[in-house]
Amino acid sequence: MSIANCKTNDPVDGTKCKECNPPYVLVTNNTACAPLTPNMCLVFTTDCSTCDFDAPQLCTACTNDKVPARDTNTCETCAKPLVPNAAGTECVGSQCIGIQDCATCDKADPTHCAGCTNGAVPSTDGLSCVGCPEGQVANSEGTGCLTPVCLEDIKFCVQCKDSYPSLCGLCQSDKGITADGLACIDCMNGQSAVDKCIKCNTPFLTQCDQCIDGYSPDTFNNECRVNTCIFGSTAILGCLSCQDDITMCLTCEDALVPNLAGTHCVVDNCFAHVKNCATCDAKDAATCSLCDEGRRLKEGQCEVVQQLSVGSIIGIIIVIVVVILAIVIITLYCWRKVIQNRVLPFENNEDLLNIDSQMEQ
Repeated sequence: MSIANCKTNDPVDGTKCKECNPPYVLVTNNTACAPLTPNMCLVFTTDCSTCDFDAPQLCTACTNDKVPARDTNTCETCAKPLVPNAAGTECVGSQCIGIQDCATCDKADPTHCAGCTNGAVPSTDGLSCVGCPEGQVANSEGTGCLTPVCLEDIKFCVQCKDSYPSLCGLCQSDKGITADGLACIDCMNGQSAVDKCIKCNTPFLTQCDQCIDGYSPDTFNNECRVNTCIFGSTAILGCLSCQDDITMCLTCEDALVPNLAGTHCVVDNCFAHVKNCATCDAKDAATCSLCDEGRRLKEGQCEVVQQLSVGSIIGIIIVIVVVILAIVIITLYCWRKVIQNRVLPFENNEDLLNIDSQMEQ
C-alpha cells in the first residue's frame, strides 16, 4: 500500500508511514502525510484539544477523559486506576492505588479515590471505600449510592434480587416474599391478609398456618375455612376439632371418641378403635374379644381370614388325585410281584419232573 508523500514506509506495518517527505508530517496514527499547518492536530487527532507549538501535528492535551499517546499521536484512555489530570495531558493517580477496592483515582487530587469496586463507594474524604447506607446500593461505576428499583417500588423490601433489580430478594424480618418477588407480605396484615388467621408459616410468612377456633387453614387456597365438622348442617354431634379434612372429626367431648371413619363421636370402647369387632372384652371395654365372621383377632385387631381361592382348591384336589393314583399303581405293582414269586417254585418243580422222565426213558 502506497501512502502519498511518504518517504519511508513502516517496515513492520505496511499500512503506516515511518517518515514523510518535507514539508509533510505524519498524521492520523502515522497512516497519512499532511502539509504542516498551525493547530493541524485538532483536525487529524480525535479528542485532541491542544497542539504542540513547534510541532503542530503533535497533540499535547486531550478531552473526554483521555491523554495524548505520543508514540501513535492519538488520544487514549488511562489504565485503571489511573485517570487523566485536569489538563488532560497525562495519566495520574498512582497514589490512590493503595486504597482497598479503589478502581479510579480522583482527577483533581490523585491521592483520593473517585470510584470503588465490590459494591463500595468512596468515603466523604476520598481516602477509603465504604459501603452504602441501608436501603441503597452502589451504582455501576462505584462512584455513589442509589436506591434500587425494588426498594423504591416494593414496600418492606430490604434487598433486591441478584441480577434482577426490579425484584425483591429479601424482605424485612416480619414479612415474607412472594414467589414472584414482586411483594413483601405477611398473612395477617395488609392486602394479602388471610381473614381469621392467627399464625403465619415460617420462615416465609406468606401462608396461614393456624386460624381462630372453628376454622382450619386451607394451604392450597391460603384461607381459613370454617370447620364443617363443628358448624353448620354437617356438624358432628359432640365434636370439638376437625381433621385436615374439615368434614371429619379429630377430637370429641369427654368420654367420646371419633369413630374410625371420623364421621361420628361414639362411646370410647372397642368399636371405636377396632374395625370389624363384634364383641368387646367384659373387663376392658376398649379391647376387642371377638371379631366379625370371616375375621380373626390378631394383636388386638380384626384381620381377614385368608381363604383359598378356587384355583388353589382345584390345585390341591389335583395333587391329592395324583398321590392316590400313585399309591394305587405302586400297590398293584407290589401285589403282582408277590404273586409272581409264589408261582415261580411250582414252575421250577414241573421242569424237574420233565427232566426225570426223560432220563428214565
